[in-house]
Amino acid sequence: MYIISDRVDGVTEDTKVFMNGIAVGHVDNTELYKTKVLTKLILNEKVNIPMGSLITIEFDPLFNSTINIQSSLSNTFLKANDTVYAAFKQKGILDNFITDSVNREKVKQTLETINDSLKALLKTSQCKDSAAKRN
Repeated sequence: MYIISDRVDGVTEDTKVFMNGIAVGHVDNTELYKTKVLTKLILNEKVNIPMGSLITIEFDPLFNSTINIQSSLSNTFLKANDTVYAAFKQKGILDNFITDSVNREKVKQTLETINDSLKALLKTSQCKDSAAKRN
C-alpha cells in the first residue's frame, strides 16, 4: 500500500504503522513524487484497510513518528497497491504528557506567563548593565 502526503518529518524505514492502536506494519521507503512524498507501507498479510479510513503521519519531536490508520466502517477494502492520501500532524511537546485539553491549555498559559516574566527580567538586567557601564 502507498500513501501520499505533503510531509513525512521523522519517518524512516523503521517507522511503525498502527491501525486502531495496534502495530500492523512498517514503512518500506519514501520518495519524492512531484511536489509530494510517496511512502510505501509493508502491512501484515491479514490486515485489511477499509476504504475511507483516516490515515495520518504523526510527527513527534520527542519520540518516534508514526503512521496511524483509523479504520472506517466500510465493507470495501483497499488493495495492496492502492495509493491513498495521508494527512500530516505535528504533535506538540505537551501532547505526550498532557492529554486533557483543559489542562494542556492551563499549562500553555503558565508557560507563556513564565516566558513573559523571563523576557522582562532579561530586559531589566540589560538596562541595569547598560546603566552600570555608563557610570
